[in-house]
Amino acid sequence: MLLPLGSFSCLIIISSNIWVKTRFKRDKVCIAGTSAGSMIMSQKMIASGSNAEAQADEDLELSTGLNLLPQTLVDTHFIERGGFARLAHAIDQYPHLLGISIEADTAILVDEHFATTYGSGTITFIDGHCIKDYKHSPENQCVINLNVHLLVSGCQFDLKQLQLIVK
Repeated sequence: MLLPLGSFSCLIIISSNIWVKTRFKRDKVCIAGTSAGSMIMSQKMIASGSNAEAQADEDLELSTGLNLLPQTLVDTHFIERGGFARLAHAIDQYPHLLGISIEADTAILVDEHFATTYGSGTITFIDGHCIKDYKHSPENQCVINLNVHLLVSGCQFDLKQLQLIVK
């Protein structure tokens, strides 16, 4: 089943679609997504926000995804569009989730809790489990202790242990 969604307007309809979740869990159907179709697979998803590398993203809005990849928040075109700050701020709001960014011409295949990377780009994992916030001033907040992993094609990542699998 392919979710080739490039716009979030269609996602509101799909996110409440029990049929997709049922097919995935009961029938073990392989589900693939491109761009926003990848993002909706996570527990939470970025519904809107700035692509600019801002210190804070006041426009950042998160919504509920299909939760096919529990405990995750997936973003796309991350490095290409300068989305590091956007995903970092999203993980700051939900530090128990694992941020995953998938670049163009790049994919991850998730089997159980193991993710294998494919393609010519980079997969970025942002782990916020040790995150700390520091108020630099009333208007500005620092986010520290993000654990960031950059993986290339052929790497495997354990989504439960939050670490690279070394063979």
